Amino acid sequence: KDMPDADIGFSYATSMANAKLDVYLTGKACHAASPEHGNNAMLAMAAIVQGVYGIPRASAGDARINVGQVIAGSGRNVVCDRVKMVMELRGLNQASLDYLQPYAERIIHNAAAMHGCTAEIKLMGATPSLLIDSPELVDEMVVFAEKMGFDCVRI
Repeated sequence: KDMPDADIGFSYATSMANAKLDVYLTGKACHAASPEHGNNAMLAMAAIVQGVYGIPRASAGDARINVGQVIAGSGRNVVCDRVKMVMELRGLNQASLDYLQPYAERIIHNAAAMHGCTAEIKLMGATPSLLIDSPELVDEMVVFAEKMGFDCVRI
């Protein structure tokens, strides 16, 4: 749904827990004419993308995963040695994120190893699930944030 521009959005509901990950894959470059001399980080990235989108969902709650960006490669005739991926994981509640995140991290490390590469995962941000069950509290939070100079919206 389209959201109005604002610094902060407040909702009378449950917000999803999320984790923002940057993933760095390192392989070994070589000439594409002799790929057996390298370790192709692009192949590891492809296995990771397929793997994380295929994670079975759990009964703990709804979950989402998105690989939003991939930066890879250095030339058309060079086996790729470096990949950066940015992804976000979301869970309807903390339990669903706590299921999804380690599952995704296992896939990342194992897919990298499968192709002779290494993976580094950096947590770039996370937000726990939050239930605001009081419309009055939302109103008070908006008033406070606006006094602090933030542009706010009720979602």
